[in-house]
Amino acid sequence: MVDRDISTADITLIDVLNSACKQASETKHRALVVVSGSHEWAGQQQQNLISYLSTRQQTKTSSYPFLWLADAGLDSRAIKPRQINQWLGREVQFVVMDSFVGFHPDSFGAATGLIPAGGALVWIIPALASWPAYEDPEYLHFIPQGQDPRRLFLQRLRDCLHGVSNHWLFTAKGLIHQPSVLSGNESGLRSFYSQTYANAEQQCVVQEVIGLVNKHKAQPIVLTADRGRGKSAALGLAVGLLLEQSPATNKDPLSLLATAPRKQALAKLWQHASEVLQNDQQHQSEGVDLGTVGQRLMGPSGQLGFSSPQDILQERPEVDLLLIDEAAMIPVPILTKLVMAYPKCVLASTVHGYEGTGRGFAVRFQRFLQQHFPRFQQLTLEEPVRWAVGDPLEAFSYQALLLGANPAEVKPTKHFQLEQLTLTWLDAKDLIANEHRLNQLFALLVLAHYQTKPSDLRQLLDDPSGRLLVAEWQGQVVGTLWAVAEPPLPEALREPVWLGQRRLKGQLLPQTLTYHGGDKLAGCFAYLRVMRIAVHPDWQRIGVGQQLVKKTYLYAQQAQFDFLGTSFGLTGDVLAFWLRCGLSPVRWGLSSDAASGVFSAVMLRPLNDQAKSSCLSWQQEHVLSLRYWLTAQHVAFHTVGCEVILPWVSACWTQGLSNHITTRDWQLIAGFIQGQRGLQLTLPAIANALAYWLANTQSYQQLTPHYWEALIRLAWLQETERQVACKLKFNGQKSLCAELRQVMQNLVFQ
Repeated sequence: MVDRDISTADITLIDVLNSACKQASETKHRALVVVSGSHEWAGQQQQNLISYLSTRQQTKTSSYPFLWLADAGLDSRAIKPRQINQWLGREVQFVVMDSFVGFHPDSFGAATGLIPAGGALVWIIPALASWPAYEDPEYLHFIPQGQDPRRLFLQRLRDCLHGVSNHWLFTAKGLIHQPSVLSGNESGLRSFYSQTYANAEQQCVVQEVIGLVNKHKAQPIVLTADRGRGKSAALGLAVGLLLEQSPATNKDPLSLLATAPRKQALAKLWQHASEVLQNDQQHQSEGVDLGTVGQRLMGPSGQLGFSSPQDILQERPEVDLLLIDEAAMIPVPILTKLVMAYPKCVLASTVHGYEGTGRGFAVRFQRFLQQHFPRFQQLTLEEPVRWAVGDPLEAFSYQALLLGANPAEVKPTKHFQLEQLTLTWLDAKDLIANEHRLNQLFALLVLAHYQTKPSDLRQLLDDPSGRLLVAEWQGQVVGTLWAVAEPPLPEALREPVWLGQRRLKGQLLPQTLTYHGGDKLAGCFAYLRVMRIAVHPDWQRIGVGQQLVKKTYLYAQQAQFDFLGTSFGLTGDVLAFWLRCGLSPVRWGLSSDAASGVFSAVMLRPLNDQAKSSCLSWQQEHVLSLRYWLTAQHVAFHTVGCEVILPWVSACWTQGLSNHITTRDWQLIAGFIQGQRGLQLTLPAIANALAYWLANTQSYQQLTPHYWEALIRLAWLQETERQVACKLKFNGQKSLCAELRQVMQNLVFQ
């Protein structure tokens, strides 16, 4: 509420901010202060506010720093919105976000999580009436060259602001809107610094974590919570209580280890552990101050250390408990290795986070845990502790960015038939006109892909190249396919793209096949690329996904695209799906993705004769290149299982592969089969023939996957006979050679 002694005509942005924070402190909420107007006026307001906040910080009037997200080139105090990850895990009383430099949804969502009760987000935006038409610089990051954005995301954002009443709106005309006066939160928020626990939920989590240390046959604990629920604080409290105990005379000191995708993400955990230990003057720590994380934190009964996930797997230290914070942001292959190596661990993850990974993580990773650790514990924190229930900033961000979107609660009936599904192509305008459908659809995208972020919502609404297919049953969304049209590369740019001198926004398939595939002709084709496909968990494995792809294939044909294609993180189950849908492998990336830990893959289905001819050529070149990289002991490829290599290579059928096997190769292989040559002397010839055998359907069916894996490991991955015999459980090296002689006879003399 604006103070009584401030007249409406004379009120300043600083007055509004102080009044907003006063009300927020009384209600234990955070304030959303929207500053809307012309670029010149808003820029002046912003500069005045930053000067005021800088003075407060210099005079230590405020115990919290402030964060300014703006054009970093204009002022050293500002950082670019996309650099906000540097601040994650810290607390700031004020965030000033300048959206004239571009509204980045992920940064906005992240910024709201940094602010505690009593703080405020000051959001600088263009005049509301003209905001949807604003030439937002963010379009440069995702709109294909030469295309105009739909401009629907900013329209929806403005509508969300109009639809809520709990924000402050300041314009050149003064204070236009302010929230109603709310009664103070009677229960208040308990301070982490005056009491041990914030609530009973947190106490329960802390006790379970402490108890895990003493269990002999421990199972992992999975802790999930929305932001602001005290998840990291609970881990820190558990660590502090474990380390402050008097050391037992008959036990070794406790060794606790914490890890996260970024060291700074552990700041809250480190801080609360340090706060508990400060009661003991003898403890030593590195990184006690707010916002800092040291390499170790020591207490009477042991120490807490920090290591990156990769260092832990490489060094394999002995620890009594492993704490993994923001687990959903760690690549799943790394995460599974961590849990298998350290089953006495706690995996904590944000559910509705700005990174959009928590819910998908919970669904997918639970399958792994149920298989290997059927008695793992699932704990949740529901009650907010950093702000009170009903927080305006949380409510707005959840609605505007769909952070709280949930899938439909619907299951197929016993007699359900696929023909009962309604498959509809939707325009982006259809989505913003039906918020219920948009929520269900985006929730599926989040569940299906760990990297789905609020920025994907913006691309979904604004990218004119997008095509959206929705599968519905009884009015509920049960599946969706999101594709993008990628036209031929401009003729003048094909050579620069092939040389690696140019990279265009969008057009992933023509560019990657031109540059990485090395064929200039690839840039002449038009592609419809499936970017995401998502099916409701209760509707999977009954053909919904294949129905979506089938309808998309027919659309691509009618729209005269040359290829239906996709690019994805290569895993066995996803590969199997696309093979069932009739797509063929044409490219396998040479390095694993930093976020997923898996390799990228490109698969295509040609839609005309010219495309089919090129596709066959690309497949043959790809198999020969892949064989080289595997044989050359490309270290990263050794993380890929043969359950991926086998179906991938076998799907690259082309008769031309036989031309790469010489008469001499066949003679050497025949000599091995007849017992006249040793296996090691024959492996170069087997390596030449292996691609042809795998890609030849008739040959491929002659051997079981067990023997194909043995040949791949020996001839391509260059593992020793002893290693292969041990991994694949042959009865020694002699048995391995004898069995290979027998089964390979079918390949050569069929």
